Amino acid sequence: MRISKEPIQLYAQVYAPDVVVCIDPTLLEVVNPVEGLQTEGTLVINTEDEPKSIRDRFGFTTGTVVTVDASTIAMEVMGRPFYNMPTMAAAVKATGVVDIDTVIGEVLERYPGKIGELNKVAIERACEEVKVG
Repeated sequence: MRISKEPIQLYAQVYAPDVVVCIDPTLLEVVNPVEGLQTEGTLVINTEDEPKSIRDRFGFTTGTVVTVDASTIAMEVMGRPFYNMPTMAAAVKATGVVDIDTVIGEVLERYPGKIGELNKVAIERACEEVKVG
């Protein structure tokens, strides 16, 4: 995972990630999200499915599987399919790479006003609804 306040200009393949985040659930029809994922890695999926279902579907018997229905959260909170923030919130909650309050603070700073507040609600709801298995 690469996190920075500054743009990251590194364009390289990642062959053995510790964390895989799938924001677009339609990709699960064409890509195996656990291919190359470290044995004890973390898989975060935007789906209404339970972690066990994802685990069984892709044969990921170790590590952590995290699911969140970010698509529904986005539509109910923002009225649009902007499911990147709720999915990112699930990844942050699952990995602990940064405190969720720090993320919310950055979102509110970058998107002041209504957009920031809606994203905050979506992030908080995702943190409440995330499923780990």
